Amino acid sequence: MEHDEFVARVREYIAGHTLLEMAQRPRPVLVALSGGADSVALLRVLLELGCHCVAAHCNFHLRGEEAMRDEQFVRALCRQLQVPVVVRDFDVPLYRDTHRVSVEVACRDLRYAWFRQEAARQGAQAIAVAHHIDDNIETMLLNLLRGTGIAGLTGMKPMNRDVVRPLLCVTRADVHDYLDALAQDYVTDSTNLQCDYTRNKIRNIIIPAIEREFPQARVALATTVSNLADVEQLSTAYIHEILNGNHTPFGYRLNQFLEYPCPKLLVHAALGPCGFSMSQCDAIVACLRTKPKNRPKFFSATHCVTLGPTEAFVEVLGDCATGDCAFNPFDTSSLPIDIDVSFDNPPFDPSLCDGKRVVAFSREILCCKTLWLRHCHRGDAMRPFGMHGTRKVSDILTGAHYTWLKKRNTFLLEADGEILWVVGVRSAEAFRVNPGSTSYLLLTCKEPI
Repeated sequence: MEHDEFVARVREYIAGHTLLEMAQRPRPVLVALSGGADSVALLRVLLELGCHCVAAHCNFHLRGEEAMRDEQFVRALCRQLQVPVVVRDFDVPLYRDTHRVSVEVACRDLRYAWFRQEAARQGAQAIAVAHHIDDNIETMLLNLLRGTGIAGLTGMKPMNRDVVRPLLCVTRADVHDYLDALAQDYVTDSTNLQCDYTRNKIRNIIIPAIEREFPQARVALATTVSNLADVEQLSTAYIHEILNGNHTPFGYRLNQFLEYPCPKLLVHAALGPCGFSMSQCDAIVACLRTKPKNRPKFFSATHCVTLGPTEAFVEVLGDCATGDCAFNPFDTSSLPIDIDVSFDNPPFDPSLCDGKRVVAFSREILCCKTLWLRHCHRGDAMRPFGMHGTRKVSDILTGAHYTWLKKRNTFLLEADGEILWVVGVRSAEAFRVNPGSTSYLLLTCKEPI
């Protein structure tokens, strides 16, 4: 690929996927610069496109003198290009021992954690990494061999949160042509030529073997990755439509998923964000097919799913679902949320309250045996202020456009078993304060709702 074509293709890719701000004075881009061909090409082309770049180099000290050579090359290149550079040294063995992970995982975790810290310190608009089409093919094959769904077969995305990949539109060969045109040198990581790591085996053994039998395999695989990315977009939109149609205040009508093709995928789309694996979702589908009557439960590290006759209830484990406690109006310092209670108040005027964050109750509540601040329970109901009948708390929260997780984290104030206040949302008719009364408590929730 010619120099100008390379630059033009990257420019169009950045614009087409809105990866970076290309204004006259854009915020800086933190460029992950190892010194290898890919990252050097990334830095050079972003500079040609007018980006304000800051280079970030990781020295993991895993390759002895070669690691120091890479760092010195990066520093020299940045001096030549007048690009600010930051360098960080890492103790990979210590991280491995502490977290019990592989070298690859340790380096990745350390690298991206530091990149995000440095990006925040620099006020960077994004972290740019140098993955290209060949890397995406390797990722697709790696995921395929491990077992994956359609998302794994689409490889890496152009943008993943704050990480952007402007070179996913070019190949490794294109990168080398571009650097040759610039007469730009780079360093080579000797471990890339070894087959100690799984990705290197795919790069150095599997893909060359495929290409010997199918010379156009690399082009075909790249096309497949692109096509599958389009299919994933379409399927994601379809899945979200089904999820939204079967969402309930406290979970999902999972049994409805049995009426669609591939219910396991739908269950995983609903419960995957809650930490449930594909195998667990398969077990949940199998259980749903038996129409259980004993309300079986399934657990992830953070959530519990209870299968009911018509819907599955999703509950948060741990801190999000705890915090229930006695409510002492005279001392609110130990409450899980910030509520202020005022006793010495002027003659009551309804304008003092908004019925949501600021509510008033007669001092008669101090005669109650128990005052309790707790989370919502299934079936909770109250008599809202100004109404004669009762309403389910879940309906009140749905009307306030609360998500199920926000509902789970909402607190209720209860007096002798009667709900007085859905904190931040609605107060009850009980313990009404008459205008002009001075015998009342004014409660103010200071938490962001």
